Amino acid sequence: MNILYNDDSFIAVIKDFAIASQSEKNGDPSLCELLEKELSTTLYTVHRLDKPVGGIILYAKNKKAASYISGEIQNGNFIKEYTAVSCGSAKEYDKLCDTVIVNHRLNISKIVNKGTTGGKEAILEYKKISETQTSRYGTLSLLNVLLHTGRHHQIRVQLANASLPLWGDTKYNKAIQRKRRFERIGLFASKLEFLHPETKEKVSLSAPLPDLEPFDLFNYPIKI
Repeated sequence: MNILYNDDSFIAVIKDFAIASQSEKNGDPSLCELLEKELSTTLYTVHRLDKPVGGIILYAKNKKAASYISGEIQNGNFIKEYTAVSCGSAKEYDKLCDTVIVNHRLNISKIVNKGTTGGKEAILEYKKISETQTSRYGTLSLLNVLLHTGRHHQIRVQLANASLPLWGDTKYNKAIQRKRRFERIGLFASKLEFLHPETKEKVSLSAPLPDLEPFDLFNYPIKI
């Protein structure tokens, strides 16, 4: 367990790729369940990372802490930054504002026209960190992504809609859907920031990029 932060209210760890944040119907053990067994305590899921996504995830240790973080997320005070590897050449900076709707039966999201019934506003900003040319995947862009909303598969569907689908994303990257099975995608939760409810101090957490494809296709060290 790669623990970044641990106190009476919260625990933050680096989630590995290809493990669920919370329990799934298929019965495979989730990170939350493994942590509960390791710590002999009950944990509360306050935010999620998709199964093929790695990076920092926070769990609350009591209902009061969980309720507080839920409120901070609602108020936009829970800061989440991601590092993404997209297929294609990205702009140096862009702000994406879309309307997203979820198909729960198929477990996918799609971009729809503003005003569509059931649609929700999705906003993110990205800055390009680096770009590389590969013989296997073509042009890849390394992006720092700041989420302003937390929609289902938001980064994945918005970047795909902007012609920058994530490396390895078999749900939204049509170019690689039939080529091979990917257990991880080019998305890593690299920074997390929130105000602690008890100490009133800012908790700022960061994690280095994994030394794995596709992140290792860029020149190191990378400054984010």
